[in-house]
Amino acid sequence: MNIGDLEWQSTYHDGPLRMVRALLEQGHVDLVVGAAREREDWFWAKAAVDALCAAGEFEQAMELVQPFAEAGWQPAVWKSAHILVGWGRVEEGLALVRPDEREQEDEWKCHDFAELLVKAGRVERRSRSSNH
Repeated sequence: MNIGDLEWQSTYHDGPLRMVRALLEQGHVDLVVGAAREREDWFWAKAAVDALCAAGEFEQAMELVQPFAEAGWQPAVWKSAHILVGWGRVEEGLALVRPDEREQEDEWKCHDFAELLVKAGRVERRSRSSNH
């Protein structure tokens, strides 16, 4: 797994989205999973992971995204966190991407983490009182 290659794919290559969508619409998730592994293609892997999660196949989704996350590809790390939260392994998922003190200045990271907290059901509602 090469971060430079993944960055290039992300910047210059939208991925074979039509083919991936067509295969998934026809129920060929296994074919997309296999192609993602063989090609080490993030777009194929991301689409396959989304389909696997929708089917409740979280363990297989984690196995597919793991090489990308281990390479340090941040979109894969975040995808891993979402998989874990969807799988019910909330604390583990949140721990992967929780901003540290230095990262709390990063508006996007905090925004993305807040969205993950919402997905995990970790948002408290506070009622407005007349004392405020």
